[in-house]
Amino acid sequence: MHVHYLHRFVLMQRVQDAVIDGYDRYQQIVCSPDKAAQLGRQFAARYETEISKQSRWRRKRSGLACAKFLSLKEAALTDVHGLLMVTSEGAGSVQSEPLHDPAKRRIQLWGYELVHDGVGWSWRYTADSMKQWRTRIHKAIAVDNQVQLLTIVRSLFRSAGFRLVRKQVGELVNYLRGEWRRLRKGELPTLPTFLPYIKRLPDDWLPVSKATEMEQP
Repeated sequence: MHVHYLHRFVLMQRVQDAVIDGYDRYQQIVCSPDKAAQLGRQFAARYETEISKQSRWRRKRSGLACAKFLSLKEAALTDVHGLLMVTSEGAGSVQSEPLHDPAKRRIQLWGYELVHDGVGWSWRYTADSMKQWRTRIHKAIAVDNQVQLLTIVRSLFRSAGFRLVRKQVGELVNYLRGEWRRLRKGELPTLPTFLPYIKRLPDDWLPVSKATEMEQP
């Protein structure tokens, strides 16, 4: 039986893991829970998406295709977000599915995109998301709304702590400091200084409080 992950962080980690592990073709799906359950059964029957780790290892060692169906159903979401992930050897056997190469058509989820920066695969904010963060920061500083600014900063530091996201958060904090010096007088409010790396999360992970939930720009 197909199992949905319960939090976005977990799905993002598992998608990154899959691409690193050679699942370099994908189809992205947003649908109702009933439709997702139907697709899960369909993919399991057609592409053996639910075989054991040992069976996957044997198939890959023999040069055979592997496929996974990774999905999320958060309590706050009406729809299920899912990805059918396939190894390139198996792309030909999944011809009925519209598959994409993540190196050419980036996987995007909730304002993030999965990219290879020459070092490795990591999630980062999309260009549009970064523009939204900068706009929110600029507007809050321009009207001298420190309450709003601190709310934005708290949201920013709930970002998914992947390697490239952490770098972007640092860039946004530097942008904030520059805008403050340019537009405001007086001392800048105290800001957080560190976004921790995201830890390896179990499949059934849920945040312990609202403060640890992921925010969007």
